[in-house]
Amino acid sequence: EGIVQTPASTFLKSFDFYCIGLILFFYLGVENCINGWFVTYLQEIGVMSEAFATNLVSVTWFVIMIGRLTTGYLSTKFSKKTLILINCIGSTFAFFLLISTKSIVLITIAIVALGFFLAGIYPTSIANASFLIKGSASGMALLLAISALGGIITPQVIGWIADSLGIVGAISFLIINVALMVVCATINYRRKVIE
Repeated sequence: EGIVQTPASTFLKSFDFYCIGLILFFYLGVENCINGWFVTYLQEIGVMSEAFATNLVSVTWFVIMIGRLTTGYLSTKFSKKTLILINCIGSTFAFFLLISTKSIVLITIAIVALGFFLAGIYPTSIANASFLIKGSASGMALLLAISALGGIITPQVIGWIADSLGIVGAISFLIINVALMVVCATINYRRKVIE
């Protein structure tokens, strides 16, 4: 009571709403694959033990917390659209470094950087969408559903590809996700809608 909800027709017709939804779709796909497949990937390329790989993924969760706090602070200095774009570009560079090297030092740096940059994408994108959904429960539900689909579909696709090409080839498929994250973040950044 007392909360004005945006009519569904408003945000359902908004290009910006779907653009933010796609950022979240591709982001959650990458994040869930890191959680589900990266220990296997790091062992498969033969650069580290299962224990080290597992610990590295655990460290990534700590870095994600630091990344979210940093993004929270920077959100007072920069626009949401700018932060989303920076985080998506940073995630992409970190991901490319991760899959292009077998150096344990560079892989460690890449995973830490990937966790740091991925950290701010979800909360900042939700905040960026708030001006479109304006308290609409159905708007938020749809946005979360779009992002959840990415988190469900992408690991399944990676699993199917891994069955055919192996985990190294399957992880390379995530290049599509990180590239499309940057494309959507760039479109979102260039749109003239007021936050």
